[in-house]
Order: sequence, then C-alpha cells, then structure tokens
Amino acid sequence: MAITFDAVDYHRLGLILKQSGWREFFRKGPNREPLYPFIISLSLRAGDFFSLDYQNIQKAVQIGILAIAQIFLFITLKKCDTHRRILLATVLYFGFSPALINSAFSLFSEIVTYPIVLGIVWISVYSWGVLVGGNLQKSIWMGSVFGIIFLLATFAKGVFDPIFHIFLFLYTALAVLMVKKDKKVVARSIVFIMISYLIYSLPMVCYKSMNRKYNGMYEYTNRYDWMLYVNAAKRVQPLTKKVLLAHIASIPGDGFCRMFFSEDECKYCEFQSTDKFSGEFGGILHGIPAHEVKKESFRIIFEKVLSNPFQYLLFMMIESAQMFFWESTQIGYVIYPSHLQWLFDLVPFKNSLRLVMSLLSIASYFFIFVYIFKRKEFLFRQESHAMHFRIVFSFFSVMLITVFVLLYSLFTNLTRYAFPIVPLYLVNIAIWGDYL
Repeated sequence: MAITFDAVDYHRLGLILKQSGWREFFRKGPNREPLYPFIISLSLRAGDFFSLDYQNIQKAVQIGILAIAQIFLFITLKKCDTHRRILLATVLYFGFSPALINSAFSLFSEIVTYPIVLGIVWISVYSWGVLVGGNLQKSIWMGSVFGIIFLLATFAKGVFDPIFHIFLFLYTALAVLMVKKDKKVVARSIVFIMISYLIYSLPMVCYKSMNRKYNGMYEYTNRYDWMLYVNAAKRVQPLTKKVLLAHIASIPGDGFCRMFFSEDECKYCEFQSTDKFSGEFGGILHGIPAHEVKKESFRIIFEKVLSNPFQYLLFMMIESAQMFFWESTQIGYVIYPSHLQWLFDLVPFKNSLRLVMSLLSIASYFFIFVYIFKRKEFLFRQESHAMHFRIVFSFFSVMLITVFVLLYSLFTNLTRYAFPIVPLYLVNIAIWGDYL
C-alpha cells in the first residue's frame, strides 16, 4: 500500500479512532465517512495485538471483502439464470480485474462498497416484490432491512444519502400508481417508506448531532459543499474550443488526452485544477456564522451554476461519460511486483483492456434500458422465476447506476470514484452477453 493523498487521511482517522476513540474523531470533524476508518482502526489494534504490520491485516480484510462481493456476484448471476460460461467468465474477471485488485490492495474506501451495493439491489428487488404481492408484516421487515443496508452504504460513501431518498421516491411512485388498482399495495408502500426512513434517519441525525456537539457543525461529512463550489466555479469560466476538446479527449483518460493536447491543457481537465478556487470559497464564507454556513454555501453554489447553466450542464455530461471508463492498470496507490508492473505498463495490454471494458459497460447499460422497457409489465407482477428476478434486478441496477453517475457528474472525477458500481456494470454485461 502506497500511503499517499486520501490514503493519508484514512490512515490518520484510523489512528484517531484507535488511540483516542470516537469523541476525538468527532471533535476533529466533520470528517470522512466513518466505516472505512473504523475498519482501519480495527486492523491497527489487531496489528498491535499480534505484533504485525497493520497493512498486512488490512489487506487480508480487503481481500476477504472482495471475495464476499465475488460470491454475491456469483449468486446474483445464478439467480438470473445466466449461461454457465458467461457466469464463470464474469466471476473470474471480477477476481482478476486490475482495477478491482488495485482497490483491494490500496488504502481507499471503495473496496467496502462492493458487497453493499449488490446488497442494495438485492434488497430493493425483494422489497419491491413484497410491496407488490406480500403482506404488511413483510413490509415492516423489508423496510427495516432496506434502511439498514442504505445506512451501511452511507457510512461507507456519503453519496448514498441522496440515493436513499431517490429510491424511496420510487416506492412513493409505486404507491401513487397503484392507488386505484390495489389499496393494499398503497398501505404496504406507506409502511415500508415510514419504517425504512425511520431506521435510516435516526442514526444519521444522531451522527450529525455528535458533530454539532463536538465541533459545532451539524453535518455528516466535511467536503461536499467545497467540492460542489470549486467545480461549479471552474465550469463557468470563459470557455475556449481547445479547453472543451481537451475535456472531451480526457473522457477515456488522461493518457488519451495527452496524445492530442499538451500536458498543461490535460492537467486543467483533472481534479487538481479546481484547487485554485478553494481560497475563493473560503473567502466568501469568512465571517459567516456557523449555523448560516450551509445555507450560504448552497446560495453561492447555485449563483455560480446559474451564471452559465448550459456550460455547467455540458461539463456534467462529460463527467458522466467518464464514469464508464473504470477499468485501468494505472490507478496508482499500490506497489506491484516487477513482473506485474511490467504487464500493467504494457501499452497494448492496458489500453485495449480499458477500451474493451468501457465499451462493454456503455453498451450493456443502454441495452438494459431497452431490455427493461420491453418487459416493463414484469415489474408489477409477483412471480418467482429467473426471468422476473433478472428484469427487476436490472431495473434497480440501472437506476442505481444512473443516479450514482449523475450525482458524481457534479464533481471532477477520478477513475476510482466509479468502483462502487463496477459489480453492477459486470452484471449488466453478463445479462447482455447471455441475451446475445
């Protein structure tokens, strides 16, 4: 593990939890999402107990998480009645993918999301089935599980907080659609929504309250408002043709961009180019009372966006496209054996692998949309065969991917930001391959 950039902060937070506990974690917050630092703190404690380097324990834990996700992927494809060869190829690729292996050996939080994301879609499928044709008791049970899985996801990645509320909107839409057809579905939907919202919201309110108690900020994390502002400020700057084309060329990756543009032009497309707007954001908020900071932050963010909304939307589309180019041998943050590093540096290998997996991810994503639309009547049936599970799973999978990609389009993306939805990309590819 190469402890650089965000990994330094994850390591620091793990140390705080190990040495000083949660009170100090909150006192120095708001911080990053707590689940991954907590896992690091456990590895640090185990390292002390067994007199081992905690990184070895952390790597073993993360390999275990990858293996659990691989098992979930296998069960999912089996449940979808995917052809045996496609199933085995997909599950094996999950274990050999350079990007996913990199995430298992780096000190970054994406690794913990893989089984959780698959779990979200599974629970969404069964919750939907219970609401369409179950009973009130099962609705209470599934509402509780739904709230818990999303709470776990949000403790891993804050982006799942808005995704949770959007998914609840889907269930509200179900209640509205069924109000004239079956009032029992409406009743089950209302109970499900109330229970899941309660289970999810109470711990979130408690967590935010702890931040307010110890650091004065009723917040969950400490980065989203700053990141929204600096990206908005960059996107509304005067635009030249070369800047726009460089951003488009950067969609497949910075290596592709550098084939056509200078290093400085390509660097402007990257995450670090927003740093110069950080001071501007801090200056605007200087002197604002703590309880007014959030409201003022969103006011100036919207003000920036509305100053050039069409250009802002254009860059959102560019960032959205980047989320499909997730496979890479050049993620960084991991030190490889020499023979593996040689393979990962081999231009034909790394470029062709990235291109093939990205094109498959894009094509299968749009295929799933058409696939669901042609079979949409299955969504409102209570059936147990593989075709029904495949269609409902595909529906929630593509919904989660879409919302996830749109939310991340508000920021300048790194390749690893797409990792949490990679298991869903692979399921889509397998279903598409099975259909062909």
